[in-house]
Amino acid sequence: MADHGTMTAAADTLLISQSAVAGAINALEHAFGAQLTIRRKAHGVALTAAGRYVLDRAKGLLHAATDLELHAADAGAELRGSLTLGCYGTLAPTVLAALIDNYSRRHPYVDLDFFVGPQSDVQEGLKSGTLDLAIAYDLSLPNGLRGQRLFDTTPAIVLAADHPLASHPTLGLEDVADEPMILLDVNPSRENTMMMFSSAGLDPNIRDCPQFC
Repeated sequence: MADHGTMTAAADTLLISQSAVAGAINALEHAFGAQLTIRRKAHGVALTAAGRYVLDRAKGLLHAATDLELHAADAGAELRGSLTLGCYGTLAPTVLAALIDNYSRRHPYVDLDFFVGPQSDVQEGLKSGTLDLAIAYDLSLPNGLRGQRLFDTTPAIVLAADHPLASHPTLGLEDVADEPMILLDVNPSRENTMMMFSSAGLDPNIRDCPQFC
């Protein structure tokens, strides 16, 4: 009725009688204990201030009910919401781009954000709740964090093209232990490298330890 201006027009739209529309309005006014309309012959029906308030709230409730129905219908079928992913800096170039692309295509309704940094910052983000989950090395993880193994990696060594060992298809730690080595002096990269050499009974020839940047 409020959208049509007259009870006759509202009744025609709803395919009911004019008396049914009038009866419904009377019932609402009785239920709310307030006058919702001003009815004038030949001038249609106008809403009072209370009527406009009830109309606005009713439209809001109907919209919320429709939204709730839509979300309930696909609950469990489509993930929705926000997700913040952390990633240890040296892993990001090889795993993060492909992961974000794949996840965004599989779950288009999730607002995915990410943080890349040192493992200590990633762990702190997990503990503080600013990160929902993270990809990192499973070394020196603090208590309270639960991990899921994703994949194993094989260490690689980078050599100059004219280095005598560059032509070898595979190399062992014993082959490179005496070679001058650059070590990323940030955990867990440093810890992982030293642990590999120690397990093999070897001491690497560390010549430089650049800081993470």
